[in-house]
Amino acid sequence: MKKSWVCFLLFVFMSITSCEQGAFRPATVDLLKYQEDGQLHSLSSIRMWGWSKNGKVAYTVEKEQDGRGGYITAATILDFANNVVLWEREIDSLDITGNKETEAADYDRFYENFKKIRIENGIEFVQVEFKKLPIRHNNRTFNVAIEIVEEEENELRLLDKIDSYTVSVETQGKWKTIKEKNDVWAFHVLPCGYFISPYEDRALIVTGERVPAFENVDIDFYFIGCDLSYWFN
Repeated sequence: MKKSWVCFLLFVFMSITSCEQGAFRPATVDLLKYQEDGQLHSLSSIRMWGWSKNGKVAYTVEKEQDGRGGYITAATILDFANNVVLWEREIDSLDITGNKETEAADYDRFYENFKKIRIENGIEFVQVEFKKLPIRHNNRTFNVAIEIVEEEENELRLLDKIDSYTVSVETQGKWKTIKEKNDVWAFHVLPCGYFISPYEDRALIVTGERVPAFENVDIDFYFIGCDLSYWFN
């Protein structure tokens, strides 16, 4: 009798563990935690899913759809050595019909496919701290500068609408432009922070664009890779 009871408890424990593994989601990262303006808000929730040893990172953006309702979740594999999106898929909560069980099954398939792609790209789940700028790495400080060109006039008379901007990194007098963007539909661009790859001397810099939303202002996040060794030697 005692043996049967122990076996039953072991079965329950293994079942719970299996369910937890299947439903695993990394914690969301607060990408606005270092902003002095405490009123800033984003409709997007960011989860970091892992890093590779050759400049790849996996993340998801779960974005609340202001106005129409629902969520769109985008899963991305970014080559941040070359700043190229290698793979991206979306799932829209409004496209899913049926009961909670079928909805859960749709999301499980979405995340299982994402897991398969991560494995194919050599991406492993490693927790990496989101840090405050400037970048400090290997006894060097890397300053991040955003140069903004504002649009003088625009069709909707939006105040301080941006026309274009560049993101540059400087250390010991050496500069490197890591992003140039034109035709920007935003009010402002924020330097949010950075991650350091657990395997390489690479930083993943996060910026945020303040953009119009249905009833307010939203912030869209962007990820930019920066080689901290080769580019500055």
